[in-house]
Amino acid sequence: MSEGGNFKRLSAAISNGGRQYAAHSQSTASNVVAGNGLTVGATIEHQRFGIGVVEAIEGTGENAKATVTFRNAGTKQLLLKFAKYKLL
Repeated sequence: MSEGGNFKRLSAAISNGGRQYAAHSQSTASNVVAGNGLTVGATIEHQRFGIGVVEAIEGTGENAKATVTFRNAGTKQLLLKFAKYKLL
């Protein structure tokens, strides 16, 4: 039996706490989500978490999520349709 498919996903989930690798789900820096100008590498200011850098963006429209590393709050995943932030 080959070590592909589910075994690789299971192995990755065990080694990274069940989170997908950013490289697999990340949009390129030139991609725009939901027409709001948010891109990978952009700096934002969130109402609750403060200033952070967008590390990855996945999904589109109402399902769009961004992984953001904040200076004082660590890494958070934001559902963009609810997140209160402004692009800096």
